[in-house]
Amino acid sequence: MIADLHLDALLDVLERRELGDDDAFAQRHLPMLEAAGVRVQVLPAFVDDRHLPESALRVTIQQLDAARREADRSDGRLRIVEGTLELREAIADGAIAGILSLEGVEALGRDPGMIRTLHRLGVRMAGLTWNRANAFADGLAEQTGAGITGLGVELLDEMAQLGMALDLSHLSPRGCELALERYGGPVLASHANAAAVFANPRNLGDDVLAGVGERGGVVGLCAIPAFVGPGDPAQRLAEHLQQLRPSCPRALEVQETLRSLDPTQQTFADIEARQADTGEPRMAAHFGVARCDTIRVSRIHPTPVRMPSGCASRGSDTGSARPARAAAARIPRAGGGRAARRGTGAARGRARRRARAAGTSRRRPSRARAGPPRPREPRALRPRSAAAGP
Repeated sequence: MIADLHLDALLDVLERRELGDDDAFAQRHLPMLEAAGVRVQVLPAFVDDRHLPESALRVTIQQLDAARREADRSDGRLRIVEGTLELREAIADGAIAGILSLEGVEALGRDPGMIRTLHRLGVRMAGLTWNRANAFADGLAEQTGAGITGLGVELLDEMAQLGMALDLSHLSPRGCELALERYGGPVLASHANAAAVFANPRNLGDDVLAGVGERGGVVGLCAIPAFVGPGDPAQRLAEHLQQLRPSCPRALEVQETLRSLDPTQQTFADIEARQADTGEPRMAAHFGVARCDTIRVSRIHPTPVRMPSGCASRGSDTGSARPARAAAARIPRAGGGRAARRGTGAARGRARRRARAAGTSRRRPSRARAGPPRPREPRALRPRSAAAGP
């Protein structure tokens, strides 16, 4: 049985719906999952930067609703499950069991108790962060040193009471350490590899992997090239698996050749050779695995050729319609985060205003225009710019 622990299908569905495609899941995702033999699919809700902070809850609820809507329209092929009994029934009936999760808890605002509301809506798993920091914890690309804040500790207690699973995939190293010490519920890493095999910020150290294994958790391998490392992807993933094996014995065998979801069942080598010949965009493969007899790729989406050297962009995870933006761009500058920079800018603005009032401003004089002043046309007669449209 194949269990994919992370697929950004809900984000993709909403983005494509904005572009007029209202059938993206049924036409794009569901056939690929069925072709790959995926029986358990974790469906995370993720909030992009453009929706923060005001629309985070609304967008999260929209994605959770999209999951229910797609399940209702699937004629029983996808079934959203909220417990072990429903999970087993879905698998026995031949359906794909969908599990709702959160990739980052920005939807909660600053209220840990809001997790209970989302739990009632079916969410059974959550990662405290994506790569950015929030009110609850530090992400990989934005670390304040807290790891997990006081609000984050309160949230962990709420999640433990609800029996929710905690995903460590995007949490900072300090955050992972504190989470393993503090959290009383199930833990896992839905999409991460071994840092000992390839030193990427998104890969986990042996101490974290051992902590997940000691808690009976699982790790979903991630086949995105930026996280696997240079060389043959199948061979490198086998190396990651061997590194994981002592810490997480539930991970079993990896196929020597990973198969894609392409109907021709091409290998990674076939795909890369074709891309080199045709100039196609590089393909990023990404999958999760838990208690599986074999590891297979459960999705492949085209992503831009340029891959970031550190944390991968959101676009490389999703194959979404929008261009990828490197998470490394969100790393704060030295001397404080965005709030500190806003404060510094405000202070500079006040100093400039005082200087102008005192007549000591160092503002550059404007360059004099050669010749007589040009008469200004009335507004109604000015030509419209091309950007303004007809």
